[in-house]
Amino acid sequence: MAKNSGEDLLKEITEKVVRYMNTPKELRNKNQEEQHKEAWKTKWFGMLPIAMDMLFKRTAHKDKGT
Repeated sequence: MAKNSGEDLLKEITEKVVRYMNTPKELRNKNQEEQHKEAWKTKWFGMLPIAMDMLFKRTAHKDKGT
């Protein structure tokens, strides 16, 4: 059974490599530009860093006004 899973994995990787090699270079570059890479803060901590930034900016703005 383990031999089959190894063969399946090798087959899947080979198919992905062949598909990548058959894709024109311009199309591959276009796909990379369209993908948005999320910030590491958001990836690791979700919306918490954004909420904290908003909170601190709002309190800093209030402190300057008084």
